[in-house]
Amino acid sequence: MELYFNKQLISTLYRTNRHEAEFNYRYYLIAKLHFHRRSGIFSINELMDILYTNYNHKTLHHNPGNNRAKFRKRLQASFNASMLFERLQDGRYKAKTEKRCFRYSQRIKTPPEALKSKRAFIDALICVIMAGNGFKSYNQAAEQTGYTPSRIQYAVRRGAAAGFLEKTNNLVITDVSSADKREVEQARRFFARIHGIFTPGPLRYKGQYHLCFYAPNSYSIVDRGHKGTSGHLTYITKQCRYKIIDRLQQINVMLFNTNYSMTQYVDDYGYNNI
Repeated sequence: MELYFNKQLISTLYRTNRHEAEFNYRYYLIAKLHFHRRSGIFSINELMDILYTNYNHKTLHHNPGNNRAKFRKRLQASFNASMLFERLQDGRYKAKTEKRCFRYSQRIKTPPEALKSKRAFIDALICVIMAGNGFKSYNQAAEQTGYTPSRIQYAVRRGAAAGFLEKTNNLVITDVSSADKREVEQARRFFARIHGIFTPGPLRYKGQYHLCFYAPNSYSIVDRGHKGTSGHLTYITKQCRYKIIDRLQQINVMLFNTNYSMTQYVDDYGYNNI
């Protein structure tokens, strides 16, 4: 059985609390993966055996000195309060179907290795949150998950290095352009010195050198061959500050949209906002 993350469900779980998203959802996926032939029905002891055998929970062995009793109580208390599980009359649990909560959802195929450790699972959750249709800055994802922007950036870098995420740089072309590259370099120094805005090197586009500003990067899941996975989707320009005018290799060339100007960008990201 292949592993899929539900992006809408992950967002809902993080709005509930971080424990629901990172603890319960991980064991929910493990239960679905190993007990799908039994409609997701399992006992706590069966789940702990799976965790010991396949997921490096070394203290869940059956020998003296194990941690099974303490961990059993923790799982029971957590599952009883979770929206993901249903406790049956015989004391077993059932992993609820996602269709009860989300009729339409974005399911993203995810490597099973994401379930092997807590850190790998959190990295995968963050990658799924960052991927998809639209821009999401590190600060936005940090606010959604409760982590710091540097932790979000760390997870995204690991996801890209593992081949799970593909990063696209978004550059906004300004009105400053010239056939002479030196004039654009002079404008870059002006914005860095006067406004505190650091810019990428001049972009050569359609025979001219352009001064560009950085926009938040966008990310997509690399494996786009399966139904429901996210890819390079078209941005809704009416709700977006920038409008894509061209797609180069791993670069979106953009313009300021009608509801957001270059002056507003300088006010938001320059010295005036410090």
